[in-house]
Amino acid sequence: MFEDFPVFSLVRISTDEDGQNLFGHLSSTTRDKHKWIDDNWAGFLIDSFQFIYGRWSKAEDGWFFWPEEPTDLLVEGRDYVAIDGFWGERIELMFAPFTWSSAIFALSDSNRHDHCFYCWATISDEQNTEHMKSNSGEVACVNCFEGFVESKSLDFICYPAQTPYELKL
Repeated sequence: MFEDFPVFSLVRISTDEDGQNLFGHLSSTTRDKHKWIDDNWAGFLIDSFQFIYGRWSKAEDGWFFWPEEPTDLLVEGRDYVAIDGFWGERIELMFAPFTWSSAIFALSDSNRHDHCFYCWATISDEQNTEHMKSNSGEVACVNCFEGFVESKSLDFICYPAQTPYELKL
């Protein structure tokens, strides 16, 4: 599933006054010719579908990854999938142990519309009225839920010139 994603080879785990930091080497900072990782960018490391959120920091001879929360899931000498922050949030949601149910959009004074977490399609009383909603409140249009969430497909990952709908066509 993650064959074409950058890999972070973890060399050293340290803790200092700024928290836990992981030093290692990235196989690439791009994916499909698009910038995927850069200095001070948010991102994720993935290990057995455990998502570790943090921030990247360029070093002279490699990269640091600063986890938001200290973790004991990672081991020196192993490789981990490196995901950028934006797409990583969506991948993490796909694998989260949520219960999804069908929902109908309800217009209110405080909520005129919502957006699909994956493709950003408008969900309102006029568009995508029927949608899916997780037990923690995330919403997905039916197309994205059926095409990506149910099937655990990463085909929703696209770049500015495309949308997930264009990729599926």
